[in-house]
Amino acid sequence: RVPQNLADKALPRALATAAKLQLEQAGASGSNVRPLVLFVVQDGERNSFDQRWLEYELWDAHGVATIRRSLTQLATRARLEGDERTLLVDDQRVALVYYRAGYTPNDYPGEEQWDARTLLERSSAIKCPSVQYHLVGTKKVQQELARPGQLEKFVSAEDAERLRRSFAGLWSLDRGAQDDGARAAVEDAIA
Repeated sequence: RVPQNLADKALPRALATAAKLQLEQAGASGSNVRPLVLFVVQDGERNSFDQRWLEYELWDAHGVATIRRSLTQLATRARLEGDERTLLVDDQRVALVYYRAGYTPNDYPGEEQWDARTLLERSSAIKCPSVQYHLVGTKKVQQELARPGQLEKFVSAEDAERLRRSFAGLWSLDRGAQDDGARAAVEDAIA
């Protein structure tokens, strides 16, 4: 028996709630201000099908509008306003930034994309995921956290050992950084 999966309703509900709360906390809620969610997408995005159902559910069930922009587009179309660092995209106030891009180096081919990301991060809009969660999801950060002594900087030795038991093996493929475990993994993969 497969357990019920309610993500198709829970995710848009969470995004809508967060966007509305952001406006409330900024003192910008009211009948003339509607929450807006910015989907950060890749240039020439082709994998939009799962994103579209989320957009439709945000609008149909929660009355929350969405816009889609790439980091390249945001470099010229986004700005911050006031001491509150309100994010405006095409002169529309954004309450929540939902990253569907920005996860790989290919999403940052130049300085303008890095500048756009920095502007988004400096804004008062809610980010989903936050930059901390975004980074911890990268394999390199996971690899570094798996190194002996790293987790102990954040949790007790006992908790670190318990966490390590759930880790999959992570080894650097950089030639200068390979240890015996990494070399064995590469040789095993080639064989």
